[in-house]
Amino acid sequence: MIKQFFFLVIFFFIFAVSVNSSLNCPSNADALDEFKVISSAALLEFLGDPDNSKLSSNEVSDISSFYDKYKDNWGNADCNEIGTISGSTIKVIIEKYTGVIDTRLNCRVENPEWSIGQTFEGTEVTLTVDAPKCNDGATVNFVVKERDFTKDDDGVIKNPDNAAVLNQKATTTWKAEWQRDEEQTPSGPKNDEPPEYYFTASLGSSSVKSGVLTVTKCVDADRDGYSSVTCGGNDCKDNDASIHPNVRELCDTKDNNCNLAADEGGVCGYDLAKRGSFSVGSIIPKIIMILLLAIGTARTMINLLILELQNCVMERIITVI
Repeated sequence: MIKQFFFLVIFFFIFAVSVNSSLNCPSNADALDEFKVISSAALLEFLGDPDNSKLSSNEVSDISSFYDKYKDNWGNADCNEIGTISGSTIKVIIEKYTGVIDTRLNCRVENPEWSIGQTFEGTEVTLTVDAPKCNDGATVNFVVKERDFTKDDDGVIKNPDNAAVLNQKATTTWKAEWQRDEEQTPSGPKNDEPPEYYFTASLGSSSVKSGVLTVTKCVDADRDGYSSVTCGGNDCKDNDASIHPNVRELCDTKDNNCNLAADEGGVCGYDLAKRGSFSVGSIIPKIIMILLLAIGTARTMINLLILELQNCVMERIITVI
């Protein structure tokens, strides 16, 4: 009883109070006065009964030295600093003595977000998660599932790639899938479309689940096997089954194969995409124009020749007279 009372006195009356907080120290030791109490109690415990002390002499020495080093500038103290004797971080030593692990100081994942809340099938979306206290390069695992209420959540065909932490964030992408979403009810299966997807991000023992992303099925209006570009597909004209990415380009001024060019590849006789348009219909008027100009020029020359001959004849008649 006397020993317990002695420790209580140490906890509440030893040393002055400080309002400054350190970096990366457990919440029960981030203020200077809190750290002092723990450091002093650990020292007294070790001196009173070294064999049953929670900390070794090296660990007690390290937290005492840490306090002495930063007592006048506690705001610069960082409990991730490694003790010079024990080789353990100050944070680990404090947690070992108090028996309380402050998870907010550990590497973890939080704040999972989709880049958008609703999208079309086939669209690429971005998945992001914060990873505070995690080293760059740590791998975050991403798993996407379709949410169900009456049965187990459904997996997807292809999950996103894992991502490495960079600047305390991890980011990856996923090509949105669409699957039929039916719920089992007492009256039978019920259509619950559009499907709703969530992702789980995990790193070590830490994991977090995102909100939902709804995915709308991309429609193939002309039923040519290719979905419209308006919903993430690659059919540039979804109301014409003769136009899609897998057809041969024709000489018809249309973009038949949906490659953003019309009549390319020499389909009209030579490469129209580079040299401009060419057709028989466009060249005939030019030939006619040239012929007409030639005929007109010839007539003018004949008239000038006739006029010159007339002048010569008149000059001879006048000379004779």
